[in-house]
Amino acid sequence: MTKNALLLDYNNCGHPGKNRKSTEIKRGRPPKYRDPDKVGINIGKAELNLFRLVIDTKYRTKQKPTLTDAYNYLLDTYFSTPYTENGEKKVKRWGKDRRPTYTQFRYWYLKEKDEKQDYIDRHSEREFNLKLRELLGDSTSKVSGPGSEYQVDATIADVYLVSSLDRTKIIGRPIVYVAIDTYSRMVAGIYVGLEGPSWVGAMMLIDNIVDDKVAFCSKYDIRISEEEWPCQGLPERIIADGGEMEGLNADNLINNLNVEVDITPPYRGDLKGIVERHFRTVNDRIKHMLPGAIDREYRQRCEEDHRLKAELTVKEFTGLMIRDVIWHNKHVMTKYPLSTELHASGVIPKPIVIWRWGMENKKGCFHSFPREIVRLNLLPRAKASILRQGIKFEGRYYSFEKALAEGWFINPKRRSEVIAYDPRDISVVYLPTKDGKSFSVANLLEKSEDYANLYWEEARFHSELLAERLEDAIDEESQNNADHDMATRAILKSAKKETDKQKKTKPKTSKAQRTKNISTNRADEKSQRREEEQFNLGAAQPKSGEVIPFLVNNSESSNHIPSRGIDPETSAKRSMLEMMEKRIEEKFRKDIE
Repeated sequence: MTKNALLLDYNNCGHPGKNRKSTEIKRGRPPKYRDPDKVGINIGKAELNLFRLVIDTKYRTKQKPTLTDAYNYLLDTYFSTPYTENGEKKVKRWGKDRRPTYTQFRYWYLKEKDEKQDYIDRHSEREFNLKLRELLGDSTSKVSGPGSEYQVDATIADVYLVSSLDRTKIIGRPIVYVAIDTYSRMVAGIYVGLEGPSWVGAMMLIDNIVDDKVAFCSKYDIRISEEEWPCQGLPERIIADGGEMEGLNADNLINNLNVEVDITPPYRGDLKGIVERHFRTVNDRIKHMLPGAIDREYRQRCEEDHRLKAELTVKEFTGLMIRDVIWHNKHVMTKYPLSTELHASGVIPKPIVIWRWGMENKKGCFHSFPREIVRLNLLPRAKASILRQGIKFEGRYYSFEKALAEGWFINPKRRSEVIAYDPRDISVVYLPTKDGKSFSVANLLEKSEDYANLYWEEARFHSELLAERLEDAIDEESQNNADHDMATRAILKSAKKETDKQKKTKPKTSKAQRTKNISTNRADEKSQRREEEQFNLGAAQPKSGEVIPFLVNNSESSNHIPSRGIDPETSAKRSMLEMMEKRIEEKFRKDIE
């Protein structure tokens, strides 16, 4: 007895979810201005398979063609006749009564459209996960309380800075590292510097996480109470990019400090969306106030260069970031997913309030270590060789008292040791224990002190430059060795030739005779060489003075008359020569014995 009872049974019309059977009569709405029999064809299984093939191969590609391009390819390939004209290949499309219309092609595409697969094939799965994937989960629901998980990331700030040594010099854009507690959204650590993005920058951020925030802020002339920024301690888990945290450097966090490190896949910033969104929020909030900020990626013509407006130093910009962190920790988060417990407790969704409530009512997941031990396990590590010359690392030598006491360098049994080093200080290295709870300090030896005032990058550059020069010198040395060998062979050949020549002209002697008078032959050769090698100073000037004869016996008077027929000078020289020959012969016999 209602009006709706008179309505037609439209729910029983047609075949919902089922395809109509193919007939000779053209299905679908007839054309408005043409003969229905001369426009379009019915789409059967064969035509539908061609549609699917063209869509898969010509539409779902990284070149991102339009649906019209795919339809034209369908007609040119499967609904046309190829021919050649003047050596050029062409096609003649069939009439409208023998080919599908674009409306039919688009209808079947939309009917079988797979939104996800289309986007992945035309863009990439990474971009789909980043922009279009389902957001059904919540990061907060996966953590149990403050310190359960920190999200860590780095970005290049959109502002140019000036040097603290000379404000007229522009030093470029700084790197900003931030760590945010997933549960409360508290900023647990921050680092602004020029390192990175690299492990050194991540190392400084983790060091700030365990730092006393009151003392940290005082370095930048900012006074706060401990209640305003109470974050101090290592979390249970860190989520970060693979660029800074992946590799052997992060292993010590896991093995020695019990911190779990989760690395997100490449280009998946959405997996740590809290810290990613924080960067964009900070940028939108303070960027327009900063001198030297980047308004747009590319300047328009005649527009002033934003780099020339830079006025802030690294320290001043760090102070601004600290002020923003303190503001962030106190601001109201309108989109924070309050749990029933938080709602029942009347908690206002502020990071600092949620943090305090979580510390009192939830599980605290912090690891506490002395800051020196934390820094030790953050330093990059490498293997150093143990030699008699000391602990060798990258061409430099170190030593410490324990190594000397234990005799490491006396026929060393240890071939290598794992060391920790600070890339900003080359003067010392550290030898940590296996558990990372203690260490020894090794100082640079005097023979390597030329590197003392360099950074590791500079020292490594010098070492590589020296190695390159040595390689070039060795290549030149090869030619030098060849010249040396050829000259040596020439001398040996000449000596053998002259010796053989004189042996032929001299009477033959026995081996015993040749070795018998070595001492006499040596004395004759020495006498000759002395005459050749003697210094004859003032040879060009006339000599003056009286020649004093040599006296054999000191007891003889100056008016002694020598033997008849022998000149006194000749007699003295002969006596001296005989005495020298006698001593040489005695020494030569002793050497032989």
